[in-house]
Amino acid sequence: MKKILSLIVCFTLFLSIESYSQSYDVSKLKEKDPSLFSFVTDWLGTRYRYGGVTKSGIDCSAFTKTLYRLVFNTEIPRTAESQYRQVKNNGVVVDKKNLETGDLVFFRTNSASTWHVGVYLDSGYFVHSSNHREGVKISNLNEKGYSSKYLSAGKPIDSIKQTIQSKDTIKRGN
Repeated sequence: MKKILSLIVCFTLFLSIESYSQSYDVSKLKEKDPSLFSFVTDWLGTRYRYGGVTKSGIDCSAFTKTLYRLVFNTEIPRTAESQYRQVKNNGVVVDKKNLETGDLVFFRTNSASTWHVGVYLDSGYFVHSSNHREGVKISNLNEKGYSSKYLSAGKPIDSIKQTIQSKDTIKRGN
């Protein structure tokens, strides 16, 4: 009886998590940020591989590093913990209710030494290289597994400098 009850609870949890992923319309990004849209749709489903840095397998921090380099023309550190420290020490920490597209979102897992990172899209959703079973996917910050482990979010300083430089270049007509 306990096994059946456990299976029912797990299945119900799976369905509720799966409904979050299925309810995000990634095409909303197309107008907001076409390069982010192209990157996300190209990488969705890519398998997770710890230490991986390519389309054949990528971990969470390599995914965010690659996204920032290719979409925002900005270099950020390689590990999730280093990305967190860059935001905390040299960037702009953003309150969860003020998240904007492109913000890094950080999580702490069960282990004190294990970090997770993704990139905020909008409406509570973020993209990340999740785990061996699911790979690159879109999740909701309110999902039980993420809401309870959410740590912080923000913008690395380099991305702010890049945005300012881009705006200055446009103003000068270069």
